[in-house]
Amino acid sequence: MLRTILAIIGIIVAAAILYFVFTQRNSSFTESQTSTPLNIDLRNIKPAHWRPVEEKDGLVKISLDGDKDIEWLFLYRDEGDTGQIGGVIYDAQNQPNSASDMDALHQSPAYLIPYRLMPDYTRSKSHGYLGDERVDYWAVFTDPDAAAPETQPEESDVLTGDHLLVRGINHNRTNRFAIFWWVDAQKGYDGALAYTPGWFSLNKEDPADWAKWKNGSDGKKQLIDELWAWEPQMDRSNICRRVAWKLQDDPQLGAPQFVGDYENSDLVFCRGAKPEEPAFPEAQVLAYLLDKKSSRWLDDNALVSFDQVSVREISAPDIDIGATVVGVQVAFMANGVLHNTVWQVKMEAPQNLQSSVHWRIVDVYPR
Repeated sequence: MLRTILAIIGIIVAAAILYFVFTQRNSSFTESQTSTPLNIDLRNIKPAHWRPVEEKDGLVKISLDGDKDIEWLFLYRDEGDTGQIGGVIYDAQNQPNSASDMDALHQSPAYLIPYRLMPDYTRSKSHGYLGDERVDYWAVFTDPDAAAPETQPEESDVLTGDHLLVRGINHNRTNRFAIFWWVDAQKGYDGALAYTPGWFSLNKEDPADWAKWKNGSDGKKQLIDELWAWEPQMDRSNICRRVAWKLQDDPQLGAPQFVGDYENSDLVFCRGAKPEEPAFPEAQVLAYLLDKKSSRWLDDNALVSFDQVSVREISAPDIDIGATVVGVQVAFMANGVLHNTVWQVKMEAPQNLQSSVHWRIVDVYPR
């Protein structure tokens, strides 16, 4: 009888131990998924339709405001709105913004202040979201004094700088680019956004170049203040409008903003490279204006050359069966002078099974 009682007690004790271990592990798992480093449940400090896009709780240690304290960057997908990606930085402070400095004496951080990045409702940041499918981010110092050790957190895994750079990626191409910087405890962070319906690169000649994203030409981190947008215009010839976007001071906003220089934009091929034997006449004309290859003309003696060309507009003429010569209308700058022209382009049929249609320029004259 005694053995039976002891066996029962042993089973009860073992079950209690297993229950305790299981609940503790489960509790730790839940906490790691939902709590901030301040032991605040993330679900209680964010809207219910904000879903983290980063691993675990979605929080990234960050420091942009020039003090040794750590803030937390929270990137989220707003499932209650467009489903795009937004961002907010949570800042632990020992007083609300309306309190005086005297109220904070000898107080540990008690307030977690959310500073919106984008979307936001200030004029300088009310342009949209940070990304569609995903985002990549980085921090840089533009002020050498701000990088001094006495102004930075002691922990090594903190993203530090005085500017936060965020690029939004859609279909593996960057179509949004934003910069943020600290202003003060009342306003939080200011920012600037560039958006294109095409994609951005960091190189005027290469539509896919992001080699300097995290390191400049000197191997050091640097602020990116110029981008090149590539915006598809003509599908059949793969022609894009190339636009320079630059970070410029905005006197009305009192803060820098990205501005696209569409007035001086030009037309180029979306892949960067110029086709040797394009399938359509406007592509042959554009390629000639950009590379000046005489082989693109039917007769070298009729060739007309232009220098320092920037093509502004080009037409895609209709092509009907039986038509051998078509007119391509082109507006372009050459040596600082605007030319409105018509280019006559002739179709040459394939000569054998291993050749294709060729287009050759015949003439050009003012429109």
